[in-house]
Amino acid sequence: MSLRLHDVASATVASETLRQLAQSADANVLVRDLDRGLRASLASAEGRAEEGLRLLEALELRDTQGDIAATPFVSRANERFLHGELLAAQGRDAEALQWFASLGTGSVSEIPLKALSNLRQAEIHERLGNQAEAAIHYMKYAELWSSADAEFQPAVEAPRRRLHELGRSR
Repeated sequence: MSLRLHDVASATVASETLRQLAQSADANVLVRDLDRGLRASLASAEGRAEEGLRLLEALELRDTQGDIAATPFVSRANERFLHGELLAAQGRDAEALQWFASLGTGSVSEIPLKALSNLRQAEIHERLGNQAEAAIHYMKYAELWSSADAEFQPAVEAPRRRLHELGRSR
């Protein structure tokens, strides 16, 4: 949460605490992965994308479907979204699409990322010249945000315009 509020200092302190827990003999896979995920988010926020990717690629992800259903953090949804973002930023679009496509159906904790993952997929498909695929994802994004509060409607307007423009360019 600190990183989302642009409070890198507090996030760094939290990361150091989590790092100590992750290095303890009692640490399980989830704790180690949450540590890697937070350090990857910090690296990304500080402009160290390669380090962030390296940390995300080291996630162990050895949980059962029962674990994922019972504990919100187990799906690693935030880490998977960040993985897609970092790959897309480096032009590794095909890989990024796979990470974004993996979000939104696995667990309840992924639901908040479903719309944004569709928006990212639309943007990547459009960049790749896949207009039909881009339109599908812009439409899904717009549908998911169609009844958003008025203050959030501007976030839907640009994708709606792109969807309209893609429809006209066919």
